[in-house]
Amino acid sequence: MLAVAPASPVSEAELGRLGDLVESLMTGLQAEGMTGSEAERWEEVEPDLAAVLDSAIETVPPVARRLAAAQQRLGWLLRSARTGAEVEGTAIDDLETVLECLLAYAEGLPVGADRSPSELIGWLAGTLGTSQAAIARMVGVSLRTLQRWLQGQARPGPGEAARIRRLARVVNEARFALTPEGVVAWLDRPTPHLDGLAPGTVIRSPEAGADARLDRLTATLRYG
Repeated sequence: MLAVAPASPVSEAELGRLGDLVESLMTGLQAEGMTGSEAERWEEVEPDLAAVLDSAIETVPPVARRLAAAQQRLGWLLRSARTGAEVEGTAIDDLETVLECLLAYAEGLPVGADRSPSELIGWLAGTLGTSQAAIARMVGVSLRTLQRWLQGQARPGPGEAARIRRLARVVNEARFALTPEGVVAWLDRPTPHLDGLAPGTVIRSPEAGADARLDRLTATLRYG
């Protein structure tokens, strides 16, 4: 059986071009409603949007699910020749979702599911401008253990790998609201949003709902 090569990440320039096309289509609908040209304009976007979806499936699956649903609805709506305020409103909402997904895809690439734990550790150290010892403490392991992972002498266990990915995802969100130094301090600061626990404590926690709690916290941090 032939192996399927993973989809290549879509470049920043290509994402920008796609975003411009989607935004132009959306603003046209907002200004003029359905004019009959939407299907043709959508066909300019759809093939390249499919490449983003293929990559997102492997790197940021939650984004892929939202993008796939919006893309499917838009393909049907814009080719259906249906008109009216309800159809136009649905299409505009889905185009907004596509724009949000393109941004979320670009932001999520550094910590995508295709990144190895060692790559994520390197990204964390570079993004936060901190030492391996500090990253080891954030993950909840000794410096020697972390160094053995980086040197290929050992691999993180499933729980350790999950903590690394959780830490990377949280830092990737927090970095858009705080400075690197601010993120490091915030990770250790108790918050009422986590029942008085610090984000770093929940990151290292084995509780089943930790990811959902942290997602809500970072959404509050970024968007209020």
